[in-house]
Amino acid sequence: MNNLLKVLAVVLFVGIIFGMIALVNSDDKNTFKRSDSDGKEQKTVDSGEMDDVSDLLLDISVDPKASSTLSPTTVKGQKGAGKNGERSQSPAGNTSVNVNSPTSQGVSSAAGNNGQTTVKTEPGVKAHADIKTDFDAISRKYSAVGASVAIIRNKRVNSVYNYGIAVKDPYRAVTQDTKYRVASLSKLVTDMLFMKLVENGKIKPTDNIEKYLGYKVRNPAFPERVITPEMLMTHTSSIIDSDAFNKSLSEGSSTELKDLLSDKASFSSFAPGTRYIYSNFGVAVIGAVCEKATGKYFNELAKELLFKPLDIDASYIAADIKNKDQIAELYGAGGGLSLIKQLGRPHDCPLGQRHHLVQGNLTISAKDYAKILCLLMNGGRDKDGKVIMSESSVKEIKKKHFDTGAFGVGYGLQIRDNIVQGNKVYVHTGISYGMYSTFMFSDEFDDAIVILTSGADAKKDESTGIFDISLEFIREFR
Repeated sequence: MNNLLKVLAVVLFVGIIFGMIALVNSDDKNTFKRSDSDGKEQKTVDSGEMDDVSDLLLDISVDPKASSTLSPTTVKGQKGAGKNGERSQSPAGNTSVNVNSPTSQGVSSAAGNNGQTTVKTEPGVKAHADIKTDFDAISRKYSAVGASVAIIRNKRVNSVYNYGIAVKDPYRAVTQDTKYRVASLSKLVTDMLFMKLVENGKIKPTDNIEKYLGYKVRNPAFPERVITPEMLMTHTSSIIDSDAFNKSLSEGSSTELKDLLSDKASFSSFAPGTRYIYSNFGVAVIGAVCEKATGKYFNELAKELLFKPLDIDASYIAADIKNKDQIAELYGAGGGLSLIKQLGRPHDCPLGQRHHLVQGNLTISAKDYAKILCLLMNGGRDKDGKVIMSESSVKEIKKKHFDTGAFGVGYGLQIRDNIVQGNKVYVHTGISYGMYSTFMFSDEFDDAIVILTSGADAKKDESTGIFDISLEFIREFR
């Protein structure tokens, strides 16, 4: 071992936001009760609130059992090493910096004759060690069990920071490949898949959903008003999260979708298309519509149309994940969600009956979710310029289809201009079983962030509706 890889890594600062927690169920005072994808942790909030792609440049993994200070040793045979196949790694084996590509936007790299690589920091960009230290401190402050943050810069995945524990027993630390059940962040991906079917001529956003489901679906108070997929994706369908629907989630779709949609308790008192009420059930119906329109299960569509083209190991069914040992357990309210329960979640249902999956059961890593965001930031093209989604579909997803008065609503997105110095940003959050997740991206500054946790403190700043842990990240990394 003649050479030692010396790495000075860098990452941009990025404006981030956990967004406002999603909303559900209205009353006359314009407040909604938000119950996420499994009806857990209900919060009542004001209606004005709510809840790529390049080779990975940096992977910063932090083990709370080990020192957070980089103290390199040398390991042979690792990608990104010098001419002797060496790279730097902490003695604990969990704190690492992997340089997998020689150059990246905003970062310059040069290899000397001895095979060593030097990465230089742009002026004004916070140093990697400082970002890592701040990330660790905030994670500890808010009692995060495990956390992963993927940072996108100039429309390309730039770095991934990791902290804490993926599974407590047997102990397994969080890494860049740790996969989380991301709750309502699933909805953006669900709506993207719907738009892929639009491209393929299988469906239209303005169709009557009865055309695909094969039975009548009307709000009993407005029997003349049809319900469309666009209404479902923008939470304006008047379909709400009834007690029966929430029960069906925990039971794994034992209740027929047709029966749920025949229940008047599944509908609000507002006409379809006229009122924004955050609805897990509404997005769940999108999954059924897609399955009926194609004759394929939704998880199969996801793999075929998005995950395989982007080389992503993700699924709406945890048992379908290739590397199951990379799935994080969730630790939080109601006992969290164990790996056994995630893998055993019922999914052997007839076509059109997996309505308990598509609204919140996506399991994916922060790094891979960032690839999906990069697709939207690059007009539907992947890191090699290959078209995965049409530019027109991307525009429809990011278009403001409904205005609540506080924010615009796209497909699987909130559109806000009151978060990052007046810039228009796209955000969504997720909360379930004690985990908190968010993404934020913008076409105005070409940067983005994905934050996934396996459990954290739920303290919230009531004046903004944003979780305190999110505000801390914003203040530190902007």
